[in-house]
Amino acid sequence: MRERINRLAKGIVDTQIPEMNIFPQALDEQIPAGTVTRGEIGLTSENGHSIKGLAYSSHYRVKILTNAFGGLRSRILYEIDTACLEMGDQIRGSFFLVTNGGEKEIPFAFQVQAQTLGQTLGNLKSPRDFSNLAKREWA
Repeated sequence: MRERINRLAKGIVDTQIPEMNIFPQALDEQIPAGTVTRGEIGLTSENGHSIKGLAYSSHYRVKILTNAFGGLRSRILYEIDTACLEMGDQIRGSFFLVTNGGEKEIPFAFQVQAQTLGQTLGNLKSPRDFSNLAKREWA
């Protein structure tokens, strides 16, 4: 706000509103149960004006990792926590972006699926990962 007041005091008036390209427009994915999964939303300016804003999620299991963003290109990182959820559960809600180009809503629907043993073992990259898995789920 201070920046805008200073610009107005100098006689600089911004009349151009950035045209945003958001991808993806909506999220509908399957995610494994009992994990923390990360994803991202991309923003680009189509007319060369910087986009500034804030992002938030409507669901407590979906957290925005980068709440504030700015620039011609931005990435909004989010995290989905499926701890204590079972196969068939759904996480539904929306991401809300409040920007200098307007407010945007990005709906999401995540279906929780059972994680198979092959997927679990395939995600292990180091002996430490195996050790941590064994501590959590001995079976």
